[in-house]
Amino acid sequence: LKPTLDAVEDDTDAHIGLWISGIGEDDYKIAGMPLSVREIRFTDGATEFIGQNLPGVKTKYLTLPASVEYMHNKAFYYPFTAKVIDFDETMAGSKSNGQLVIEENSFYYNDLEEINFPEKDLVIGDYAFTCSELKKVSFPKDHEVSFGDYCFAATNLKEFSFPEKTVHIGKDILGDVELDALFVPAPVFNLLFKSFEEGTLFDLFENLVAYNIYIDVPSTVIPDEQLQTFADEADTQIYLNDMEGFRRF
Repeated sequence: LKPTLDAVEDDTDAHIGLWISGIGEDDYKIAGMPLSVREIRFTDGATEFIGQNLPGVKTKYLTLPASVEYMHNKAFYYPFTAKVIDFDETMAGSKSNGQLVIEENSFYYNDLEEINFPEKDLVIGDYAFTCSELKKVSFPKDHEVSFGDYCFAATNLKEFSFPEKTVHIGKDILGDVELDALFVPAPVFNLLFKSFEEGTLFDLFENLVAYNIYIDVPSTVIPDEQLQTFADEADTQIYLNDMEGFRRF
């Protein structure tokens, strides 16, 4: 699918650029296109997804150009059924200097199982993936990531690794998730320790179950008594990077 240059106006402002609005069931019937396809691949140049895109379309793979910078509220809201979303960074001009903003509720109650984000700053809004079927997520390694409130709550994630450049963690982002393993790199530990000192740490993980937590700092950073108290309160096993059994993701 190739986007075209156009303008969208509403009561508040105008957006001029390459944009994708909803492609609905009736549009597909008129065009004679199938409602069930293996993969949907957008060509380079799309920057925003607005409205409810591709409702009722059944596909396994959705490939977006890395030029995408904004996904509006409910852009891929239920009943869109893609299982895997990838961002293609190989197309000429697809690497934007901007950021990717995923607005609140964009993938709420969605069949999505896996998403692999591009290498750019990432802002994930409140409830962005809540109640989706998400099992696997890959974050940018060299860019800042911000997590909104409850953004991955009630998903099917079993492992979760915070990106090194996490700059914000909202409330209960993994609420009602049962993790086998949670990995916390050193910079994120510093961010969490600040929340601990401010008395807000358990707001961040109030309803999370994590059977194993791997924190990439040595034992000298956390007193044994404090570590054990935290492990008992969280009902988890904690491994620091000089302990047997520690692992990196």
